[in-house]
Amino acid sequence: DALPISATPIWVNPSIIIPEIHALAFYNPIIGQQNSVFSFVDGGGQITSIFDLSRTGLFYGAALTIAVVDKLEIKMNLDLCVQDRFNSYVAYLNMRYSL
Repeated sequence: DALPISATPIWVNPSIIIPEIHALAFYNPIIGQQNSVFSFVDGGGQITSIFDLSRTGLFYGAALTIAVVDKLEIKMNLDLCVQDRFNSYVAYLNMRYSL
């Protein structure tokens, strides 16, 4: 998991708002390639995909959590992963209601 750089709760009666910035840097000691070979279910030729394993990467993002009176919690999150020749992003909205 990414480490929070800043996550300070803000009390707004009757809710709590938590803005968060998080980041993670990583290093992969393995040099090489990952090969995947697959074919279609109904036959045909094989398809090979080759991915170079990235040695370093940076994962960072931001989140906003809103909790209302310990019953409803909404979390909006956006993350970005930057690597050599590979970038990706993830966004999600998570809602939780406690009875």
